[in-house]
Amino acid sequence: MAKEEQKNLKYQLDPTFAKIEVGDIIQHYCQLPQLYAQKKSLFSGDIVIIKNELNNKSTIALYQGNSSNNSIKVSKGMYKSIEADEQSYVSVTLNLSTYEISYIELVAFEDTIGDFSGDMMSTYIKPYLYDGLVISKGDHFFYKPDVSMPEIEFRILHIETKNYPSFQQPNDKLYTQMGRMSLNTEINFDEDFASRDEDFDEYDDDDDEYQIGSSSSSSGIVKSKGICLIVEDYEEGDNSEIVIHPECAESISVNEGDIMLIQNESNLFSTVAILFVDDVLKEGCIRMNKTIQNNLSISLDETVIINSISNIKYCKEVTIFSDKCKNDDDDEANQEIIDAYLIPYFIGNDRPVHIYDSFDYEDSTFTICSINPKPCSIINYETVFKLTSSEPVKQLPSSSSSSSSSSNSSNPYTSPISVSNSFSSSINELSLSSPGLSLQSNLDNEINFIDPESKEYDEDKALKLALEQSLLF
Repeated sequence: MAKEEQKNLKYQLDPTFAKIEVGDIIQHYCQLPQLYAQKKSLFSGDIVIIKNELNNKSTIALYQGNSSNNSIKVSKGMYKSIEADEQSYVSVTLNLSTYEISYIELVAFEDTIGDFSGDMMSTYIKPYLYDGLVISKGDHFFYKPDVSMPEIEFRILHIETKNYPSFQQPNDKLYTQMGRMSLNTEINFDEDFASRDEDFDEYDDDDDEYQIGSSSSSSGIVKSKGICLIVEDYEEGDNSEIVIHPECAESISVNEGDIMLIQNESNLFSTVAILFVDDVLKEGCIRMNKTIQNNLSISLDETVIINSISNIKYCKEVTIFSDKCKNDDDDEANQEIIDAYLIPYFIGNDRPVHIYDSFDYEDSTFTICSINPKPCSIINYETVFKLTSSEPVKQLPSSSSSSSSSSNSSNPYTSPISVSNSFSSSINELSLSSPGLSLQSNLDNEINFIDPESKEYDEDKALKLALEQSLLF
């Protein structure tokens, strides 16, 4: 079987992907096959992220209606944005966080300007970049204000999203490179028109690496070039191991023994593991055991995204929830638990862990509640262990996360940051739709008790607000 035929067969059998084609679609809108949208729990009006099969180009769109065939239909600008061709497949996921764009920079292609000599900003750019438009860095779009005027092609060079508190930032930098236009967005038009052979790499260099955390004390630099893989079970696998095909590892320039960041398709859940390769494994698949699947809140045949991490630091201190810990202040009893369970599990294995990871060892269950440096690091013999009897904040049900969590209810934990993110983003949306409300200012005044890293953090109060949020919105 030819390689192209193998590829088509692979994606036809994979429910994550669908073929893409250019249609007579409004720019920044898309149409999806009805069955595909149902499998992904997407509804007309949802904002979605479209990624190419290599997971190195993406764009954002408004899902509006179903296509007449089994292909995803987009405008020619979006088709170009993700560097698609007639044989391209893409994946579509729900965009959970659409941040307000504070600054956007764009350029026009010289060969599309024709004889136009008027004011580009007032004639083309501002009418197109209307309030509420969803758009992402690297997007191409075509605009023709009038039948008598040339259709000019533009490219988005840079986007900055509104500065939210550090704990409220998304865990994937992809979300800070796309967002929603507003009346307050600053627009910068580069009047040095672009040519077709222009190299845009200088605008993309700042995306090659990024810090997982928000401060210099954070651990781990993520290489942005990742890959989407389909999950297979790994019954005999260790809690810190994943296995992929050697060609997949080569495609993203990683080696056996590297530490990888693994995220579920919605980017809500993350964990870390050590990479192993095996040419017996099917290309495009990844093996992981049930513990890793639970930490990602996924099940078999779902898709995950893996990226390599460099400069991950050794853990100085970790606080772990244990179902055997009865009293945080009983140092003697807690040390016995540490010696009997945690020392044998961690020491000598150099296990990487991510905050809110859960694992079973012998007859006990443990969850990483806090870690220094965060959000992930390697536990070694110098790490100071602390036990707590306080469970992490449990995940609250929501319409956006139900599809990803319903298939695997054995992992009931999520970060308190996710709870406060959900609350904060809902407040932001309500404030934008109802300017008369002063909810955002109230949130800013009380933000400290929602932030788990703040000295003023109040778990009961934060949980109460999150519960109110789930009832209000």
